Amino acid sequence: LYVSIMNTALDIHQTSTDRNLAFKINHLQIDDHSSYDVVFPVLMWPQRRLEDYDDDIEEEEEGNRNLIQVSVVMKKEADRGVIYFESIEALMQEMNIRIDEELVLKLLKF
Repeated sequence: LYVSIMNTALDIHQTSTDRNLAFKINHLQIDDHSSYDVVFPVLMWPQRRLEDYDDDIEEEEEGNRNLIQVSVVMKKEADRGVIYFESIEALMQEMNIRIDEELVLKLLKF
C-alpha cells in the first residue's frame, strides 16, 4: 500500500490564556500496487479531483477545501489544575473508497 498526503499543516498558537491547535490535510490518496491484476489500484481518494483545487481561493473558503481538518481550543486554568476545552471541531470531506476481496483477505492475514 502507498499513501500520498499533500499540503499538510499543523498550527499551534499559544497565549497566556489559551492554546489553539489546528491540523489540516488538503489531499490524501491510498494506492494498492501489490500485484499486477489488482481490481482497484486506487483504494481511497477525495471526491473532488486535484484539478478542482484552486490556489486563489479566498481565506473564508479555505476551510472548505481541506480534506481533513481538526481544530482544538483549550483554555488554561492553572489555579484549578483543570484542562478546559472551549471547542473541538473536526471536518472530513467526501472520499471514494474501493476495495476488493483479495486485499481484505491479505489485510486480515497480516
